[in-house]
Amino acid sequence: MKEERIEDSVAEIKEKKKFKGIWVLILLVLIVGIGIGVFVPSLLKKEGTKKPVQEEEKDEIIELSEVDVSNYLEAIEHVNTYYLNQFPIETKNLKNQDILKYAWYLAVDYRDRKIDINSDFSKEQMKQFVSRFFGEDFTYQDEDIICPANDGPLFQFDGETYHRVGVHGHDGAGYYRFKNYFVGASRNETQDTMEIQLKVIYGDRCSGTCAGVQQYFKTPNGEVLYTRTEGDLLDHFDELYNQYKDELPITSYFYRKGDSGNYYLESVQIQ
Repeated sequence: MKEERIEDSVAEIKEKKKFKGIWVLILLVLIVGIGIGVFVPSLLKKEGTKKPVQEEEKDEIIELSEVDVSNYLEAIEHVNTYYLNQFPIETKNLKNQDILKYAWYLAVDYRDRKIDINSDFSKEQMKQFVSRFFGEDFTYQDEDIICPANDGPLFQFDGETYHRVGVHGHDGAGYYRFKNYFVGASRNETQDTMEIQLKVIYGDRCSGTCAGVQQYFKTPNGEVLYTRTEGDLLDHFDELYNQYKDELPITSYFYRKGDSGNYYLESVQIQ
């Protein structure tokens, strides 16, 4: 009897261990299953939400000929005439007087002359003059326009109209002589910008009665390219350009497209 009880106890212990092992196995399976159910979908979701790597968008550049930018080249002649002694420039940093005088100067002198040199003009007309060359939203301040020779007001602004003031009995402020040579131009369709590249030979200043050019420069009032000597008959920009063009820096005129579809000057840089 005693032996039978011992055998029964041993069998009972074995049976308990067997059931315990089964429960442990079941718990392990449940834990692994829960882990798979929780973590695998989230990993798959993260993997699935990765965006494919896209190639960086390249700017669309269109090369332009001299004919393509002929209207801008004509305007650049006036830009150089008025501003070259200030190069390099950014139009947003120009002095207000330089903006007003340049806009008026072009209204008087540009190909489709808007006003006569002695005419009064309105505040709205000035806005048109400025917008035409600097852009529709260009910032400036209406005020008296001071004579470029510092001989008092050239125009007085009364809040609505620019009134011509008297007669200024003197020569103009003078100008620097130069000649532009086209190098290249391009339009960036992606960035809505345009660049025109020129090489420029600068001559000395002309004021009052203009004699022949005595000195030629690589940059405005900068390094001398050529100086005439007594008896020197050379007075031709083209001859100097053909001789020294490889030594001349590139002058770049940068434009940005406005809402009207036209391009407006933003800066001039000498490279």
